[in-house]
Amino acid sequence: MLENNNSSMSTRKIVQLLLSRFESEVCIEGINSQLRAVTLDLVTSIVTAAHSGAEAQFKNESYLADFLEEQEYRIKNFVSMIPRSFHNYEFQTSNGARSTLFDLPPREFIKSVETVKNEPTDKLATAYGVVWFHSQLLSEFQTGKKSKAHQENCLFVYAESVESLAQDYLEADDFISPFLEWAMVDALIYSRTLDFFQSRAFWKQIKNFDSGQLIDGPLLLEPNDISLTGSKIKDLILEFAFSALGNAIGLLGVWWLATLLTETSTEKWILFTGVMASHWIVSALSNKSVIKNAGRTKDEVNLQMLWDMCQMHERVPSMNIGLLLHLLYRLEEKGGAFSPSVYALLAKRAKRESK
Repeated sequence: MLENNNSSMSTRKIVQLLLSRFESEVCIEGINSQLRAVTLDLVTSIVTAAHSGAEAQFKNESYLADFLEEQEYRIKNFVSMIPRSFHNYEFQTSNGARSTLFDLPPREFIKSVETVKNEPTDKLATAYGVVWFHSQLLSEFQTGKKSKAHQENCLFVYAESVESLAQDYLEADDFISPFLEWAMVDALIYSRTLDFFQSRAFWKQIKNFDSGQLIDGPLLLEPNDISLTGSKIKDLILEFAFSALGNAIGLLGVWWLATLLTETSTEKWILFTGVMASHWIVSALSNKSVIKNAGRTKDEVNLQMLWDMCQMHERVPSMNIGLLLHLLYRLEEKGGAFSPSVYALLAKRAKRESK
């Protein structure tokens, strides 16, 4: 039974009633965690939105009971998706089998982790309540290892599931959790950048590539670092041929002009030499050499893109919406692509903060 005196039913009391119905089914008991905080955020935002301007309805016990039942189902289903979205991690059990446990409810999870090989139960119980930690991507690229926080808490992004979680969150106007918003944005950018790095598409033609060089800035390649094979040789030959033809035409034109404007052979050579020297000096200052142009392939562009993506990811913890959107649009102009959910989450946050 609900409280008999619903006339004094406050938002806080409704939040407590709603939490008490299902909290133990989505959070491990006795542990204060990020997951518990997110659950409280969502319950509070839902109750606040429903209670505002409808206090009289909540005095009706039947209405309140229906509300609690409906919202319990919504929040429980949503929150149960969070662990599996950020912990796409397989454990090896004592019998040698591999199993994903973070998609289990808390009580089943605790029972199952007892069969996990070489992993303390209390450590995994703590990890279950972790939603997300920011990681230094450049450091991960340099060392080739995941951050300590990600390793200890079994954090492995399941991007498709985070996308689905984000869509459900965006469709529910009364869902508000600043921390979860940040976690989804950070995880999706992290995942996209990591996928790009691990694709190795930009490593194939670079000799002796050392990812540690990314720590000091984008890797600037020299022409001899690029392996010119296949179509690149054809492109180089064609570029030299067109360049030679253009130079030959230019030489003939200047010689003809010098012949028209001068009377003696000495004057002709002085004018011809002066014009050609000026042309070569200007070309050298304003343009790259043919070989340099041939060497600047998409490898350089991709490495610069990777650096820019990492730098943008470093700005996520501050959740400066204007700056993040600016950096995202700049990357988009260069050919970068991020999940539409990232933009939508930032827009939802910006709309709320503008009120």
